[in-house]
Amino acid sequence: MKVPTIKEIRERSAAKRYGYEYVLDSLANYVVKAAIVLRIRPTELTMVWVIAQFFTPFLFLFGDYFSFVLGIVLFQAMFIVDLSDGKLYRFIVAKKPRLKPLFPKYIDRLGHFINNSFLFVLLGIGTSFRFGEMYVVIGIIAAFLYLLNKATSVNPAWYKSAEERETVAAVMVKTAPRSGASAMKQFMFDVVRIEHLGNILFFGILLDIPHYTLWFYAFLHAIEFVRKLYAQGKLLLQEDAVRK
Repeated sequence: MKVPTIKEIRERSAAKRYGYEYVLDSLANYVVKAAIVLRIRPTELTMVWVIAQFFTPFLFLFGDYFSFVLGIVLFQAMFIVDLSDGKLYRFIVAKKPRLKPLFPKYIDRLGHFINNSFLFVLLGIGTSFRFGEMYVVIGIIAAFLYLLNKATSVNPAWYKSAEERETVAAVMVKTAPRSGASAMKQFMFDVVRIEHLGNILFFGILLDIPHYTLWFYAFLHAIEFVRKLYAQGKLLLQEDAVRK
């Protein structure tokens, strides 16, 4: 197979990207090219980033500044690979319409939920070596609240009829953190998203204040939990009022 140029990859694997993801998407083209040269399939690429990202937070357990910085850089760099697996799939199937496989998306979601929460647990343990044992608890709380946010997202699968599922899916979209596509919402999402290289988590570790960073994310996840419960409940009650 002829190795495509970056331009060909970009054109054949284009997808809508917003905010910071638009910038990272350009870097993902090079990962796609490397995957093509190495004959790596999209699902294999997904497995690579999920497994690699899972192990990078173990570097926090060394407890020193260099290991913290290396750990967060490697963890967040895996997000570029995450963007690449979908691009690789779109490049391969370009102009060949087919049903998208379901398993890769499942692994992708598991990767985000498990790896992101695991990061806070290990960051808390590593931080405790220098700033006190209480940060083990703060790390666990940050991880728990992160997962709680995911668990309490209204799910169309909870409802039986197609009409109910469609309505609930719309509620889910409207209450997402960056719903509405405003520039401010996108910016706020970009600077706090755990996987984004160069975000608040990154600079918190780079500036050697992981303890304050853990407090920030624990508080952020608590606020998001309350916001989501309120927003979802409000919209569902509004829908119920119309259905009476």
